[in-house]
Amino acid sequence: MIQTFFAYIRILRPLNFFFVLIAVLFGAYYKMAAFPLLYPLLAGIAAALISGGGYVINDLYDYSIDMINRKERVLPSGLITTKKAKYYGICLFVLGIIISIFLHDPWIIALAVFNSALLFIYATKSKRIHFWGNLLVAFVTASTFIFGSFITNNLRYAFFVGLCAFFYTMIRELVKDIEDKNKHISKFDKEALKAEQIFGENIVKIQESNLENKEELIENELG
Repeated sequence: MIQTFFAYIRILRPLNFFFVLIAVLFGAYYKMAAFPLLYPLLAGIAAALISGGGYVINDLYDYSIDMINRKERVLPSGLITTKKAKYYGICLFVLGIIISIFLHDPWIIALAVFNSALLFIYATKSKRIHFWGNLLVAFVTASTFIFGSFITNNLRYAFFVGLCAFFYTMIRELVKDIEDKNKHISKFDKEALKAEQIFGENIVKIQESNLENKEELIENELG
């Protein structure tokens, strides 16, 4: 029971969950005078829940790959079933949007719904949209700072921070893609070299065998 409970926490990526919460609060309070904590905190929780929903759905669509490469993850290890993960992810999205509605700001509600849709699209299509997927991740990351700024009318200052976060995330995602591609090429080269060695050895053996057969044939003809 306890193990399952922690599995539901673990699949949310707790550190990332916390980062989203802090990013929203930072966007709300950056260069701002005192402002009641309740609404910015609720906005942070809403954004964190939506990002958590994105992680769950992403893991759900990566299930078949993780069964081969990342068996220690929550879903491949069987701590949470794929069916429960699906409902869990949807509930996180819905809960995040509901909290956003209680904040009574149309921009916050719109961004909550929009980001939920983007994260779902990223989870289902990211393997095929590559660059656009990186762009999507960068936008969602940057928007966490903007999300908080709507509460305190701090868009003027938070926009610059969000812009920096956007470019930093975009560069990071592109670098990760290049590293992954190089790893894939390196692995392919090793497999190709191994295959070449195996087939090369077999060809040499066949040639040696043919040569021996020819020598025997010549000896028989001379004999």
